Amino acid sequence: MIDHAHPTPHPLPRSGWALIVALACASGTGASLAQTPPPQKPPGGTSPDLPIREGSSVRNEDAPTPNQFHLDFNAGARSSSNVFFDPDDGSPQQDYIGTLVMDLSATRTSPRTAWTMAYVPVLNHYQTYDQLDSTSHAFNYTGRYRLGVRGGLNLQEHFTLSNDPIIVSTPQEGDSPILANNQRVTRNRAEINMDRELSRRTRFNIGATHILNRYEDENFQDSDGLLGLIGLDFAVRREDTLGMSLSGGRLQFEDDVPDVTSESAALNWSHVQDRSRVELSGGATVAKQTETDSFFSGSAALYRRFGRNAEFGGGWRRSLTADVGNNGTSVGDRVFMTISGDAGRHLTLMASADYGRRESVAGASEVNLDLWGGSFRARVSMGQRWGLVTGANYRRQETVQPDIGSQTVNNYYLGITCRAF
Repeated sequence: MIDHAHPTPHPLPRSGWALIVALACASGTGASLAQTPPPQKPPGGTSPDLPIREGSSVRNEDAPTPNQFHLDFNAGARSSSNVFFDPDDGSPQQDYIGTLVMDLSATRTSPRTAWTMAYVPVLNHYQTYDQLDSTSHAFNYTGRYRLGVRGGLNLQEHFTLSNDPIIVSTPQEGDSPILANNQRVTRNRAEINMDRELSRRTRFNIGATHILNRYEDENFQDSDGLLGLIGLDFAVRREDTLGMSLSGGRLQFEDDVPDVTSESAALNWSHVQDRSRVELSGGATVAKQTETDSFFSGSAALYRRFGRNAEFGGGWRRSLTADVGNNGTSVGDRVFMTISGDAGRHLTLMASADYGRRESVAGASEVNLDLWGGSFRARVSMGQRWGLVTGANYRRQETVQPDIGSQTVNNYYLGITCRAF
């Protein structure tokens, strides 16, 4: 989530736009087998010559985030043009959905720790197709703990449970929802990473990631994945860091489906300044199941803050993923961008666009598709605790394999948000 260093007179609770039809929670949980970047270094980090190169926003580490604990509520209604995610050549059904969201969030910093947590339950009630009534959940945790003078431990947990993939995805961060059906999907990604400074300009990294996918629909394959990573970072200048990494993993399926193994090697570069960050990574990945495939994998990201409260973020990622639910893995491409800011004292705006592609590899049954969309949101402050929220979202998905077809979903949302504390 893009961080705002300069708070507005009436800050926007996450639940105020989590439902703006992108309905994004604090973070997505795509089943990528690639490494997810660790969180930012907390205040009081070790060597200034070796900046943390990853993160999800541009932060000023000399200005620690104050400890916070908030409870926000959002109540509203949205319209959906295709509640069953039917193909365009079928008979997509429209409905109106009443929505209630609770957003419990906390941020804590100290000389040795820095962590954020958010739990977001979402209750949906359909006016006509009440058999689709459901409760979705998202829990996200990111933390860093100092281990002595030269080391640190990074932890991340991203969990979602939903009958509607649009509810818990964050396409503005590259986690595009797969439009399958309305049966329950559970995803979890847990990460642990430890770094140790070998000198003022060299840092050693080692970590592991566990991935879980569970589908209520018997036509989709449950999977469990484990990935290990080791790497070195070298500070070239105060703002620039070069790195190299090696990783390997295994993805397991049910019903006697062969395991998928993967190995990757990558080089990366990052440039961090006070108001911007640029990251580039590129390498090769080899995946093995019934066949062996190799492909280029990598990422690019740019984050930039303009003025007092305008921010731009965007990027591209290409990695091995298992979020399609077939009996193997896919090469996942993701392109995304977001721009946000304030228009006056009481209006906050955000617009985002994204594109994704999945192509099966390593002998898995072919499930190839393209997906893209865009969203817009606006919040009007009505006091210290109240706000009016509105927005629109467009999602489209085209399947090439196993069957040719397309799906389109349009959503419009209007609600009121309230901060309890």
